[in-house]
Amino acid sequence: MKNLKEIIIENKNSDFLTLLKDVLKWEKERVDKNFTKGSYFEDINSRFGIFPKTKLYPMYFYGDIENPKDKYVFMGINPSYTGKMEKQEYKDEKISFNNYYDFLNNAFLKWKEKRYYNDKLFNYLKRNISLYLNERYNIDKKDINYEWIQKNVVNLEFLPYHSKSANGLVINNINDYFETYFVVLEKFIKYLNPQKEIVIFGFPKIIELLKLDKNKKIEFHKNGKIYQGKLFGYDFIGLNFRFSGEHLKLL
Repeated sequence: MKNLKEIIIENKNSDFLTLLKDVLKWEKERVDKNFTKGSYFEDINSRFGIFPKTKLYPMYFYGDIENPKDKYVFMGINPSYTGKMEKQEYKDEKISFNNYYDFLNNAFLKWKEKRYYNDKLFNYLKRNISLYLNERYNIDKKDINYEWIQKNVVNLEFLPYHSKSANGLVINNINDYFETYFVVLEKFIKYLNPQKEIVIFGFPKIIELLKLDKNKKIEFHKNGKIYQGKLFGYDFIGLNFRFSGEHLKLL
C-alpha cells in the first residue's frame, strides 16, 4: 500500500479537494483492510502513541469545506475520543467513502442527531467557539447553534487521529510529520484562505510541536494570557482549552 508522502507527490498538480479525497480514501482503506496487529493500529501508535483500539476513521477536518469562503477556522491538536459516539460514526462511515466524506463535511449537523449527540462535544462547541466569536466579533451566542456553525465554521486538526487526551501524543518521526501531515494542513489552510485570524486551541501544550518547525512556517509570541502569530502566513490566536473572555481583552 502507498504511504502518505506518495499520495501527496502523486497529487502535486491536483486541486486541493482532489488531494484531500485521495488522502481520505487511503486512510479509509488502511482502516478497512489493515487495522489489526502489524499494520494500521500499530503504525499509528508507533508514530504518535495515541490511537484507541476501537476502529475509527481519522478526522482531518469537520465542517462544510465545499463552500470555503468566509469561514471561521478553528484548530485543535487532534480529535477527542469519548468511546461512545465514535462507534456510531464508524458504522455509518464504513458503508462507503462517500459516507465517510459526507460525515466530515456535515459533521456539525450530524452531531446534532440524537444517535451522535454528546454533552462533551456540545459543550466544546457552545463554550469555545461561541465564547470566542461572541467576545471577538460580538456575535450573539443564541445565534450560534449547530446550523450556524455548520455554515460558518471549519475545524482542522494538527493530527487527524483520535485520543482521550493529547497528553499521550508523541511524534517519533518529526521530519516525516512535517513532510506529510503538515504539508496537507498547509494546503488545507491555503484552500480555505481565511480572512479572519485562525484560532488554535491547545496552548501551551502544542508549543512542543510548533517549536520543531524548522522551516519557520509557524511564528508566534506570548501576549498576556494568549499567543499570537502566523501560520503559513495567516494570523492566528493561540488559546488554552479553558480560556475565558478575560484572555481576549488584549485583542
